[in-house]
Amino acid sequence: MKKSSAVIAVIIMGMVAGGASVSYAINQNAGTTGAQFLKFRPGARQAAMGDAFSSVKGDAFSVCWNPASISGMNASVSFMHSFWLEDATVDYVACAVPLQEFATLGFTFGYLNAGAIQKLDKNGIELAGSFSPFDIAAGAAVAKNIIPGLDAGFAAKVIYSDIDGSSASSLAVDAGITYSVLQDSLRAGLSVQNLGASMKFISQQDTLPSAVRLGASYRFRSLLVSLDAVMPYDADVSLQAGAEYAVNVAGSLSCILRAGYNGTNYSAGCPGGLTLGGGIQGESFAIDYAWIPFGAVGNTHRISARMNL
Repeated sequence: MKKSSAVIAVIIMGMVAGGASVSYAINQNAGTTGAQFLKFRPGARQAAMGDAFSSVKGDAFSVCWNPASISGMNASVSFMHSFWLEDATVDYVACAVPLQEFATLGFTFGYLNAGAIQKLDKNGIELAGSFSPFDIAAGAAVAKNIIPGLDAGFAAKVIYSDIDGSSASSLAVDAGITYSVLQDSLRAGLSVQNLGASMKFISQQDTLPSAVRLGASYRFRSLLVSLDAVMPYDADVSLQAGAEYAVNVAGSLSCILRAGYNGTNYSAGCPGGLTLGGGIQGESFAIDYAWIPFGAVGNTHRISARMNL
């Protein structure tokens, strides 16, 4: 594969995996970061609530918003499959493992496949064959209660990207805290994400898409509302908001309705930044779905499941 084709593939990967971060208002750092797939957050529940999850304790995927969120979580495993833009798909698995009263460990593994892309020469003429770019992110986290109401967490991850045999890798860390009051009904969260070494594809070297998240959430009986402010290095500040409402069906089985607003999706052409979804939840399991439209670009769908261990 020639260098120009590799650069084209990198651009395509950025559009596919990071489409939700495109902005009409050009930030001075726009286009200066690589590893755009790190902006993809797993979990249908989180996506349906507009990705406003820096303060919410949910399933094991919560570690991808704020590693402190898994503190005190029961042992569980979560799976997700996403039908992303064009032919791209994203698969994620995460688990939380409590170490008695000491701390909680979290593990994540994500795989993005951009689908088959036709090979081109430097003049844009088709060559024989195609290639399928892919990205992998694997990480581990630890979270611990510091004082009543205050949790802290730290995560480290390995990042690997491959485009037709040309590869790049890096290491990154996340850190965060959460604080809760009113018997855990009101929560606040702060996290920093993707701090690490730059990634180099051939001769192109880019920094990672670091970001700061600040958010709060409130639960009143069966209603949960949340709000996040996201401050990325390579884009303007955006707001994310979401809500979910649980309706008891029978026994411990509940039906969950969700809606949200994602400011980064809005700038990418999503009608009003809208996100919608729902699911069913039992005592030891949950199955969730999310619909995230991107206007003329297309619709995306996420399905995830959680099981307590």
